[in-house]
Amino acid sequence: MRKKRITGRDDLSDAEWALVAPLLPPERGREGRPARDNRLVVNGIVWHLRNRAPWREMPGRCGKWNSVYRRYSRWKQAGIWEPVARLLTQMLGRGGECDCGCSERGRAGSGAEAVR
Repeated sequence: MRKKRITGRDDLSDAEWALVAPLLPPERGREGRPARDNRLVVNGIVWHLRNRAPWREMPGRCGKWNSVYRRYSRWKQAGIWEPVARLLTQMLGRGGECDCGCSERGRAGSGAEAVR
């Protein structure tokens, strides 16, 4: 029996996810552990950046905060997150401004991109 996924109000729609998914690397676990769903991870990253909240306060529906943070850090360091952020800005932005944290202006101490 398949578990029903709990979604939040701000999670990406199926149509939005269809545009974002091809920009991400395939999911693969490390050291025998299954990887979390990329969609779940992206929703967690977007939640964190929109709310400007500490990673540890991420809701459980987004997965484990540390896993989401580590994948975000790897994607950002590898240059994977930048095109995703640009696309999210176009899809979710309002007049060029976006609540998803796609701005490159850094926030001290968070390790995340802040919203203008």
